[in-house]
Amino acid sequence: MPSNINWLTLAMALVVAAPTAACSVHAQAGPPSASAKTSASGGASAHSEAKVSVGGSAGAVVECHGGESVTIADRVIETAGNGVEAHGGCTVRLSRVTIRAGGVGLEAHGGSRIVIQDSTVHGDLAAIELHGMSRVEAERTTFQGRVETHGLGKVEDKGGSQFE
Repeated sequence: MPSNINWLTLAMALVVAAPTAACSVHAQAGPPSASAKTSASGGASAHSEAKVSVGGSAGAVVECHGGESVTIADRVIETAGNGVEAHGGCTVRLSRVTIRAGGVGLEAHGGSRIVIQDSTVHGDLAAIELHGMSRVEAERTTFQGRVETHGLGKVEDKGGSQFE
């Protein structure tokens, strides 16, 4: 396969084309030359060096629902809204990600799980907001902003994380 294919565009087309896909990544991709990896339902993968930028978007940049799984690595996510939202048992894995959100950096509901390592999360309203039995598992990550837990929501620091 040619190496100049924009893999993020390909993965987005696969996610959009699958009507049963319960997760989505809202992004504006840049050059196809690099290191970010996004996995969604059906094992679709993409590589791109783009900064994810959605300024003013009403929805989250990364969104997942149901039993789906999303993996994001080596990305900068900037948005006026929420950075990551996980609902209904979804799993989101983040590695070496910087999130700058005008809303909430990481938000999870209904038993969802967010695993994050070697990252920075800033939220103007809150760095983390958890509802129900959702949880965040963090390792070597800096959180800037409030941490809110409702119900049985839980933040677990696996080591090396900072809460500012």
